[in-house]
Amino acid sequence: MKIRLKNIILGIILGVIFSGCISKEVLPVSYYQLEIPYKEVNCKSIQVYHWLGVEAVEKINTQKIAYRQSPNEVAYFAKNQWIESLPDMLDSLMLKAAHQSCINLVESKDLARDSLKLYVLDFSYDEVSNRVLFEAKLQKNAKVSKTLWIYRDEVVPEGDFQEIIKTMNAVILDGYFQAFLQM
Repeated sequence: MKIRLKNIILGIILGVIFSGCISKEVLPVSYYQLEIPYKEVNCKSIQVYHWLGVEAVEKINTQKIAYRQSPNEVAYFAKNQWIESLPDMLDSLMLKAAHQSCINLVESKDLARDSLKLYVLDFSYDEVSNRVLFEAKLQKNAKVSKTLWIYRDEVVPEGDFQEIIKTMNAVILDGYFQAFLQM
C-alpha cells in the first residue's frame, strides 16, 4: 500500500513537472539558401583552374546564420538556418559564378594545373549597424601565386528577415565577381 501511494505521488509530481514541457511549442525553423540567377554566357575564351573548394573559419562553418550584437560577439539566429553548411553552399555558388565569368573550376588530378581555393574569414549580419559583412580571400596558385582579398559590406534595406538574406546573397556574388575580374 505504501509503495502504491508513493508511486501515485511520484506520478503526480512528474506529471506536473513535465506538463510545462509538453505544452510549449517548438518554433519552426526556416531554411535559406544563397542563389545566383541563371545567365546565358558567350565566352571567347575560358580559364580553367583546379578547384580546391571552400574553407570557412569555425564560427561560420555551420548551417547556422551568424549575426553580431557587438564587435567581438557572434551569435546565431534561432529560427533561421542555411539549407546546408555554409562552405558547401558557397562552393556550389562559386562554381556557378565562375561559369558566368568564363572560368571553369574542375576537380583535376593534374597538380601542375593552376588552382583556386576560397578561405572565408567572416560572413555575418551586424545588428548594430544593420550591415552584412563578407570577408574572404581567394588564393590563386599558379606560376605566379596571387591572393585576391574580398571585403564587402552593405546596408540591409528596411524589411523582414528576407532582406538580410537578399543582402547576404548580393555581397557574396559581388565579392565573387569582383575577384574574378582581378584574375
